[in-house]
Amino acid sequence: MTGARRWTARRVLAAAVVAASFVFWVWAFTPWARRENPARIDDRGFAAAADARCAYLQALIAELPTARPETGLGQRAEQVRAGTAAVESLVADLRTSAADLSTVTDSDGPPDSELVASWLEDWGVYIADRRTYEASLEEAAAAGPDGGERSDIRFLLSDAAPVGIYTQRMDGFARLNGMDNCQIPGDV
Repeated sequence: MTGARRWTARRVLAAAVVAASFVFWVWAFTPWARRENPARIDDRGFAAAADARCAYLQALIAELPTARPETGLGQRAEQVRAGTAAVESLVADLRTSAADLSTVTDSDGPPDSELVASWLEDWGVYIADRRTYEASLEEAAAAGPDGGERSDIRFLLSDAAPVGIYTQRMDGFARLNGMDNCQIPGDV
């Protein structure tokens, strides 16, 4: 058998892998392959309304005074409190709107109600982190004009997400669904 090749198990496996790869890529470019992200919500009306509501929040927060070196810790706490109240109002409005979302889906992903509920849970963690920051600022302001030893207080995020930072997940969901105004505000 000098010119003939024997079909060994290794060659059969390699041929099967090449064939499977070819079939996958042919399928991937057909109309039957899923084209959208499973985290994209089907209710585009909700996305548009949420983006408009978030644009209003971003405008409110943009009007708040910003932290400057001469801003005292008490003033900064008031600024954060006002921003957090606006964020809480936004999330309450979004929860009310989300109550009407579908619990079934036409796509392969989770239903809109589950996707938005998960996103709003992340907003709840974000609000709690803002409240913690606000309390730290108030505590330092109560310690005296220099804030005691805590004059350089920073806004810190909870490590609540098993994979990645939850604010990145929130912003990614907002961008994916055309709700760019619903990314976290940059006031803290």
